[in-house]
Amino acid sequence: MKITKNNFETSFLIAFIIIAFLDEVLTIRVGPIFFTPLKAYSLLSLFVYLKDSILKIRKSSYQNKVRSGFTLLYIYILISIIFSVLQGGAVGGLIERFFHFFSSLIIIDLFVKYIINKKVDLEKVINVLLSIYFIELTVTFLEAVLQRPLINLGVVNLSPLKIRGFHGDRIYLAEYLPLGWFLFYIKHGISYKSVLLGGITFFVIILSGSNTAILLFLLVAIYITYSLKNTVTKIFIIFISLLASLSLNYLRSKFLDDTDQMVIQKRNEMYYESDVDAKSNWRLFAISTIWEDFVSSPTIFGHGYEGSEKFLERKSGYLYKMKPHNIISVLYDYGFIGGIFAIILLWGLVKNTIKTLRINNRTTLSHLSFIFSILILARLLFYYHTTVVWVYILGIAIIVAADRVDVTKKKLLF
Repeated sequence: MKITKNNFETSFLIAFIIIAFLDEVLTIRVGPIFFTPLKAYSLLSLFVYLKDSILKIRKSSYQNKVRSGFTLLYIYILISIIFSVLQGGAVGGLIERFFHFFSSLIIIDLFVKYIINKKVDLEKVINVLLSIYFIELTVTFLEAVLQRPLINLGVVNLSPLKIRGFHGDRIYLAEYLPLGWFLFYIKHGISYKSVLLGGITFFVIILSGSNTAILLFLLVAIYITYSLKNTVTKIFIIFISLLASLSLNYLRSKFLDDTDQMVIQKRNEMYYESDVDAKSNWRLFAISTIWEDFVSSPTIFGHGYEGSEKFLERKSGYLYKMKPHNIISVLYDYGFIGGIFAIILLWGLVKNTIKTLRINNRTTLSHLSFIFSILILARLLFYYHTTVVWVYILGIAIIVAADRVDVTKKKLLF
């Protein structure tokens, strides 16, 4: 049966998805201050929460390991921000960060309540996410064909093919494309359309050079294959997938000119060298430097909010001011305590992924719980950022709601 429709709750959740997708496009900068739609949404959420919940804490929703680990980590970050303010940090920026983290917890609590009480039309939510998927797929496909970026937003992608996607940053491409193909499958099942879309999506992902996107796509493909009942079909799909992967990797190399090939070769050589140059391979430099410092001088409470960013800036001779882009920075910033909270969160996500795979009669919520578990895992491990991330907020809410709903009595099927 379909979920009971409620205009406000459904519209409120859908508005979050659309605003998160268009946030960079609609951001306005006035001097040092950025006015973003997500900030306005977060403020609105606070008013809705105070009016709707009257600060009632639903303890049962925190029994989920994913929710508890995420909440503990965010609360610890909030405490670290307070200490940074007391130690003379930039008050304006830190207060803004504090509000981001605090509002994230508020929004998650609202979404959990709405979904569990069946006030959200999940079919409409999925349709919106599919629309975003088709926008992202269209942009990236045209970039692959034309060999140039179409939209210059966000961070400039270092891919020689210049496939940047709608936001100009491959992390969004890596999230929206596997998610969209997965949602198309759970809505329409295996058909020639889903296979064709999967092929186009995989083609674009391979050419983008995003390893995170490739990993997520393969996990989605495994999930779909695992869900099929016919063993012969499973073996056939696995064989075709391996063949396509090898073929597309070869095809990708043919798309590159000699200059691009030299760039890739140079980057690979630097990656495997023991002496890492911060000017040439920032990510490897960041990971190895943070880890070595933590192992040599471990701390219980960490070095404070964004301590790893400041540390890396000094180590690079003040050439870079960039976040380390990996969850290892949690150990440096928040020490053993923050690391424990992060491990609780990661372990909860892994357990939830395995549990979802073992469900025989999967519901819409259980499908969504799987895809958002692997999306959050990928974002935490490879692109960890201490900012408002839509995947965290919506994903945690869906995982908790799926965990709370008794699938034997309340099937949320299309």
